Amino acid sequence: MRRKWVRRLLVVALAVLVVGACCYWSGVWWYSPPLVQMWANHLDRVKGKAELIVSAQRYPGRGRVSPDGRKMLVPFRNPRGFSGWVIFDLDTGTERVVNLEISDTCWLDANHFAVQDGFDYYVVDARDLSVIKLERFPKEEYMWPGGFRVVEPLLKEADQVYALRGWGSDYKFFVLTKERHYLVPLSSYEFGITNEELDALVAEIPHVDVPRLGWWRPLRTGTPVYSPDGRFYATEEATDKGFQLAIYSQAGRLVALAYKAGWNPYFLGWAHDSSGVYFSIRIDGSTAAVLVPYRPLFKLSPLTEEEARRAAILCVVKWVGVGLALAGVGWWMWKRRQQ
Repeated sequence: MRRKWVRRLLVVALAVLVVGACCYWSGVWWYSPPLVQMWANHLDRVKGKAELIVSAQRYPGRGRVSPDGRKMLVPFRNPRGFSGWVIFDLDTGTERVVNLEISDTCWLDANHFAVQDGFDYYVVDARDLSVIKLERFPKEEYMWPGGFRVVEPLLKEADQVYALRGWGSDYKFFVLTKERHYLVPLSSYEFGITNEELDALVAEIPHVDVPRLGWWRPLRTGTPVYSPDGRFYATEEATDKGFQLAIYSQAGRLVALAYKAGWNPYFLGWAHDSSGVYFSIRIDGSTAAVLVPYRPLFKLSPLTEEEARRAAILCVVKWVGVGLALAGVGWWMWKRRQQ
């Protein structure tokens, strides 16, 4: 009776394996979103620890981490299309919805981000989600040779000036004053000067330099980005198997790594306390991205001394357990033969 039960169990297990293998190799499972999403959330190789911040099931887009590493702007969409933007508090895990139509966005500083909605531009305070709409400073009043001197007093007397480079012109200035708020493009061509001369003029203006709107991937392969405390640096590396995200100590020792075959990692930024880096992954290839439109977000961190100690103990316990289990099976088989 027992032998029949064991045979049935083996037949069922073999049938499940055969059906699973057929579904996998035939590509049928690619058309089952729950299975593909679960697969997208899995990293093939991890050194250190990788925490899933936003799962593929929520359809996140490319995240933008604030300069201080405490907040992240993430677009979400449903399977039928785009659905909205959310600000994540990376310390508490709380979420707040941004009620704006956003074509593109970037962080200006730790508490403000710029929003483009068609031809309109805004500055949003991430703390209370208050919105400032920018007026366009009339081009005919200054955009001519020598016209920089017209806007120079406005730029120097403003409460806050953010300078964005390479966003449709040489510069775009977000100018905030007590009374009004302006968008002021600057062009060396229109001023009749060289780019170097315009850079020299801009250097005289107190301002905050920010990456241009839409440039959400500041890390190129092999470029190190140091943690806020300077103890680590992160880099994207090209290997013979694809791209991986790695964290090294200041001395060059590998302390954390994340890799998924056929997927590319995208560095987003360091955590404010240098505990790790935030990154997203996307499947390689435009055709594959249509079938698998998922970009889960993760945090990759080196193990602390206590976590490394626990991991070492767990590894020893695991292998001792495997050894005891094999020894137990061997003893049981030997005992049966003796009978």
